[in-house]
Amino acid sequence: MEIKILKELGKELNVLYMEDEGMIRQQMEDILKNLFKSVTTAVNGQEGVDLFMKGKYDIVITDIQMPLKNGLEAAREIRAISPHTPIVVTTAYSDSSLFLTSIELGIDRYILKPISVPNLFGSLQSVAEALINKRKAEELHRKVLLEEINETASDVAKKLADAFPTPSVAFSDTKLKFANESFAELFGEENLKALQSGDKTLSSFFEARDGFLSCVNDINNDDAQANRAILKINGKKHIFLVAKREITILQDKVEIYTLSNITKIEYQKRKNQGYAELLEEILFSRYKRTVIQQGEPETKKIDAEATVSQQPQNIEPKDYLYLSQEEKEVLRRTHTNKYTALEYTDALDEGLIDEVDELGELEGEWRELVCDFEESGNWIMVEKVSVIIQKYSRTIGVLIEFEDLSYALSSLSKVLTDIEPNETNRRVLLLFLDTIRIDLCDWRNKIFIQKTARDIHYLDSSLFSSCLQLQLKLGSGVVENDDNDLELF
Repeated sequence: MEIKILKELGKELNVLYMEDEGMIRQQMEDILKNLFKSVTTAVNGQEGVDLFMKGKYDIVITDIQMPLKNGLEAAREIRAISPHTPIVVTTAYSDSSLFLTSIELGIDRYILKPISVPNLFGSLQSVAEALINKRKAEELHRKVLLEEINETASDVAKKLADAFPTPSVAFSDTKLKFANESFAELFGEENLKALQSGDKTLSSFFEARDGFLSCVNDINNDDAQANRAILKINGKKHIFLVAKREITILQDKVEIYTLSNITKIEYQKRKNQGYAELLEEILFSRYKRTVIQQGEPETKKIDAEATVSQQPQNIEPKDYLYLSQEEKEVLRRTHTNKYTALEYTDALDEGLIDEVDELGELEGEWRELVCDFEESGNWIMVEKVSVIIQKYSRTIGVLIEFEDLSYALSSLSKVLTDIEPNETNRRVLLLFLDTIRIDLCDWRNKIFIQKTARDIHYLDSSLFSSCLQLQLKLGSGVVENDDNDLELF
């Protein structure tokens, strides 16, 4: 027997020691304190029982002959409170009746006085080993039982999760622990393997964009509606509302994410916002025309049907006709995400595609208005074209990939609402307006109708350039180079 083994076993154990003789009690206390985490002493059996009821003790050591309540009586009451706490009895008597009572009470060890140190250490080591081994066995059994319970619970949770359409996934220490059928179907086998191996994380599918999450660490549990994310999965983009919950299973911290697809909801919200803005502009335009008509003398009113030569030529260009640096940067922006028309439209709502298809009617009206403008010179036609371009812009503005194109058209529409009616601007409009219309017809057909475009952004640069050139021409912001070519940037 090695004392260091006993110390190792006793370092987390608390001992209650009952002895009425002061000298023996002090000597034993000094020895026991070197072996166990803590030692509490009592001078009689009654005090020992009271202490046991108030505290938490792993081993009880008691003398038999004590006042008020002897050791065996105290042991009987302790057994009634805690049947499995080890009890060691020390006594100077070898009465057989005491042994029988000790056996009846389930006393673990019986040590005769005077106490031999080797005998004491041997007995305590046996008791401590039995106690520690029993606890380990109980802990192992509990762990196995918990694993069985959790395995069953996990199976139930998986079946419940699979019964609902919301994609759900769980990670523990960045390792994939669980994914339901909806998540597997959305991400595909290849991405699941990458998540499982650690080659990819959930955040690697997030597309960084203002107003959207860039990674799972940005999730704000206090504002669930702010947790919108654009996920690019297998070449397609979706908008999700991402929720995160943390739980603990067998001391493992598990992070659970659910992805609620709100792509159609976001499109509808954008469309409704567009309708509201359009209504506001219509009301404002009517108000503006009413104020002008009421404020101008009859002799100075300009006939809307007047020819270009009859229009005033000294009107200063409006401030907004000049593009800001920020606006130019938006129009110059290039797209790095490449999708075919089939890949892109496959993720869109059919109702949205139908709305884009209906733009063909606007394109027809646009063409007729430009023809009328060319023949009659009536500037009201330009105002009507401006309204059509704004409608076109709002319809495609709900498409995440074409926000920049929508911005360019919207900016162009605003320029057309307050253009100077002169011959120079008339020639510019006739040159560019029909070119932009033809490009938009080609763009809409190849992406949304025929779906033959290999890259949905194939025409972006041309359309942006046409819109920008027209705005700069009309805004007198053109800079001519030596070759008399338009210098855009």
